[in-house]
Amino acid sequence: MGFEIPRHFVVTLSPSLKHRIYFKNGFIRDKDLKRGAYVLAEIETDIVENCRHCVVHKRIGCAAGERLSVEGRDYFCNGEYLGTAKGNTLTGKQLNAYTHSGVMEEGRVFLIGEHKDSLDSRYLGPIPKEKINALTIPLL
Repeated sequence: MGFEIPRHFVVTLSPSLKHRIYFKNGFIRDKDLKRGAYVLAEIETDIVENCRHCVVHKRIGCAAGERLSVEGRDYFCNGEYLGTAKGNTLTGKQLNAYTHSGVMEEGRVFLIGEHKDSLDSRYLGPIPKEKINALTIPLL
């Protein structure tokens, strides 16, 4: 959850990311979609009620050409720990975790939040780069 301050700033209110204020850059090049970059992306899911074309703010945890490994419910990119998938949402709804390990294909990114309750690629799988609306740079 969050909001935008006229066109160039994004304020994130949820605990999904550790920073709160970001500079928004709508100009995206493929080379910018690398591990560690923060992005705004459009998702569709039935995990959250009324989430058709929802915009989420996440960090790229694994990018094209990198190796995503899933060990049980733990996720790694090139051996670096990303997070653990939960079994249920905060409201008790069962979550199905993404289970495929392998090299990330071109044109997709694995998005990760920085909070254990973040709704991200652990449950949605890799996101097509066309669904990324903007890059963001943390300020505060």
